[in-house]
Amino acid sequence: MSTSRWFARRAAPAAILLASFSLVPAIADEGLFPNEESVDPSEVSLSPAAALALARQAGLDEAVVDHELVRPLAPGAGLSYIFRDGNGAVVVDVATRQAVRIAEGREPASAEARGIPAGVSVRFVREATRRIRLIARSAIVVWAGGRRNDGKPLLRPYDTKVWDFVAVAFQGTGVLTWTICYDGVWTIRPREHPPMGVVFLDLTTVRMDVVEAWRRVVAAGYKPPFGWWALQKSLHPACKNPFYVFPYGNGYVFVDTVTGEVSSE
Repeated sequence: MSTSRWFARRAAPAAILLASFSLVPAIADEGLFPNEESVDPSEVSLSPAAALALARQAGLDEAVVDHELVRPLAPGAGLSYIFRDGNGAVVVDVATRQAVRIAEGREPASAEARGIPAGVSVRFVREATRRIRLIARSAIVVWAGGRRNDGKPLLRPYDTKVWDFVAVAFQGTGVLTWTICYDGVWTIRPREHPPMGVVFLDLTTVRMDVVEAWRRVVAAGYKPPFGWWALQKSLHPACKNPFYVFPYGNGYVFVDTVTGEVSSE
């Protein structure tokens, strides 16, 4: 996939693409993802240290990126710790003490059936879409991006702590548009103008997670850190499919989400 620097500048980080806000108050929501429910610490019979030891036995790397304790809503699923490292994650069931390795960029059927969240981008796009459709039933997310919350670059995809989105909905001959952000709290703000340079494609159709895109970028010889990542489909005629973009040096690295091809400019 070839691109032009004209387009690449339009694949800029959220701070640039999302610069135009309305003065209408934001809609904030601290709700959980639809496949999780809250956890009462008094219910936890396995300490984080003990769970970490089990995760190590299942192959968790020494350098743990982060971890969380969730209760999936899938039938029969119990409390689970999720420990993430550079190669994916290890899920430890609190009740059974069973530890299962989830490979980077994949969501095995066993984990998916238990409702265990995996990945860094796809599930967030779906949740952002679900939330904006509570406001406008026909709305779609057409741009997504991820970054840290401290201004530092990403060393791994799991370093993402802030997710930004742009959503649109057609109304008659006009277009309604919103900025959505998740940094622990979901916030939705109306925008004055629709995004430029992107195809209004429903990004829930994208199956490749940024974790897989990151793996392909590194395998192609481009080494992190990366300042941010973004997902979109460009209006540029050379870009046939949605792609991930990462800043690299004075240019950008692109990953086609359909073919998996990696290119740069």
